[in-house]
Amino acid sequence: MKKLAGLLRVWKKEMEKRDDWKILCSVVIIVLILLICFFGLRSYEKYRIMEEHKNYLEGSDVKIECWMPVAVVLDNFDIPEEVLFRELNITGGFSDRKLKIEKICEKKGLDCKMIVDNLNFLKDV
Repeated sequence: MKKLAGLLRVWKKEMEKRDDWKILCSVVIIVLILLICFFGLRSYEKYRIMEEHKNYLEGSDVKIECWMPVAVVLDNFDIPEEVLFRELNITGGFSDRKLKIEKICEKKGLDCKMIVDNLNFLKDV
């Protein structure tokens, strides 16, 4: 009888460990699912924005706009990097290339409309 009681205690401890393990695995799986959803939605949003830019840039009479990131201007318009960086008063680092023209103008205190007009003039020259 004592052996049976001892076996039952050991079995109960093992089951408690398994329950802890199940809870831990469940929490890890839930966190992974949430991370996948978060990054999936973020990627979808970036893709949607990229498609909007692509549709605009494939149109006729495309002009440089203040909502465009510096990288989009460099990739799609024939403006030398040095000229664009000088006009926007930036160094041209990786983080500068990701910024939108309007954010740069806001940060540097520049007149965004005048900058965009100048860039559109330069692309047509």
